[in-house]
Amino acid sequence: MFQLLQSGDQKVFEEIYNRYHKPVYAYLLGFVKDNSLAEDLTHEVFMKIWDIRNQVTLHTSFSSYLFRICHNKAINTLEKIASDNKLRNRVMLHLQTLSSSEIQDAGKLKEYDRLLETALESLPPQRRKVFQLCREEGKTYDETASQLGISRNTVKEHMVKAQKALRSFLDEKGEIAFLLLVIANYF
Repeated sequence: MFQLLQSGDQKVFEEIYNRYHKPVYAYLLGFVKDNSLAEDLTHEVFMKIWDIRNQVTLHTSFSSYLFRICHNKAINTLEKIASDNKLRNRVMLHLQTLSSSEIQDAGKLKEYDRLLETALESLPPQRRKVFQLCREEGKTYDETASQLGISRNTVKEHMVKAQKALRSFLDEKGEIAFLLLVIANYF
């Protein structure tokens, strides 16, 4: 079956997805203990399988290979969460040291808003719309999919890519202001 997948047969991919979605989700949920995160990671695992299908030579069963990807994805995510929590704690400590006049400085708030807007504007229009509906308006993936007339999986894919792009923007700019705004708005 993996050989057919390597040829780019989408029906084979759908069959693999349908066969392994629930076990992969359950496996990841056991690691991350959060339904939404487990679902996002499940989607990322299957995206990775599709993306690397031509580069892989299996030395074990496909199932073993798939669950190795799941294991690595879960471990990497948990490490990232731990790192993000440390960074968030550092930022929160920094916020506590600021005087109220510094926090309320309208010029700084405008700068924070500008940075966020710049980051969001860098996203393709559909991805930006999905991100805004899910994160800013608090809609579920299903609600967003229904409103935009796209599949739930497409919504998840847009969210994964949007979050990566925004993280990349933050890394590039190195702006604590942007991080402060993100933490204030999304945590």
